[in-house]
Amino acid sequence: MIDIGRIVMIVFLVFVCRTASAQTSEFQSGKDCYLDTHSMLTQVSQMTTPQEDNQPNVVTSDEILSYTKKGISFNYDSSMKVSSEDDPEGITIKIESELSPMVAIQEYRSAINPEDVVSTLIEGLKNALIEKKVVVSDMSVTDASMMILSENRSGKSVDFVIKGLRHKTSFFAVPASNRIIGLIFQYSTDDTELARKQFETIADSLAIQ
Repeated sequence: MIDIGRIVMIVFLVFVCRTASAQTSEFQSGKDCYLDTHSMLTQVSQMTTPQEDNQPNVVTSDEILSYTKKGISFNYDSSMKVSSEDDPEGITIKIESELSPMVAIQEYRSAINPEDVVSTLIEGLKNALIEKKVVVSDMSVTDASMMILSENRSGKSVDFVIKGLRHKTSFFAVPASNRIIGLIFQYSTDDTELARKQFETIADSLAIQ
């Protein structure tokens, strides 16, 4: 088990809301819906929203935006939207496409094992799907790799099918500046090319101070 102290983890499952809404009346629609897995990981209080004097710096260009907050910076496609939440143990940043691609970046200030972060996030995804009674088939967990912070990082990918549509969620956790940075890359495979471009823009530009 992970000694996670006051760490809070979120798996933001936009695709579950969009693809499974017909299965249960509990689901909301669109980007307002997310599944918070922190109850499985810790008994801390709910996350608080950022204070007004702690807003991120956003710089626009023709097609790419730049985001910087609390030492985490990256570029992202201008069609995506960014939101964040703060917790005493770190910040969670969510970058959402109008379609299925979504990225979550989470900071963990406590000393924990990156591999344990990945395995716990995978368990959180599975539990969230079960809790929301989503009918899932053909699930598999495989090794994943991605260039993150100028190195080829190892992680895990979870593939599964919901209502005939295949989804893929990849999890990574990397040490950076005396903390762990967890990353979740999520999309449905009919958006593979869009996801590839949007994910590369974020991962290639990610910097931690």
